Amino acid sequence: MNSEAEERRTHEDEILISALAAGRTDAQASALAGCSARTVRRRRSEDPEFRRQVSALRAERVQSLTGQLLSHGERAIEVLAAALEDDDPRIRLSAVRLMLTSSERLHRTTELEGQLDEALARTEAAVRQIGASVGIEGQSP
Repeated sequence: MNSEAEERRTHEDEILISALAAGRTDAQASALAGCSARTVRRRRSEDPEFRRQVSALRAERVQSLTGQLLSHGERAIEVLAAALEDDDPRIRLSAVRLMLTSSERLHRTTELEGQLDEALARTEAAVRQIGASVGIEGQSP
């Protein structure tokens, strides 16, 4: 591939990766990048580095959005707590349901994160042990 074609491909990939990470469809991403939806499908299926970049950028965006949501968490809880005092029983009931389901999900997520951390620690220890037994030390997965 010549330099101009490589630059065009790199620019096209940057647009596609950004669009796909933002949740756009193949057709939407291809329209933004000026290529066909078939090209997007081919890159997704044949290029592991392309998939890795989409996943990594999507994870960054999710982390950023999560941070933004958490920064408003206290205020949201105050609004929800105020709804518990509303004169309309339907609003109070909705607030209770939302608080209970949200707290249950948060608890479950926190519990799963702890289990995942434990599993990762056990896996890393097992890899170190196997590495030491075959004479490969100091390498991590």
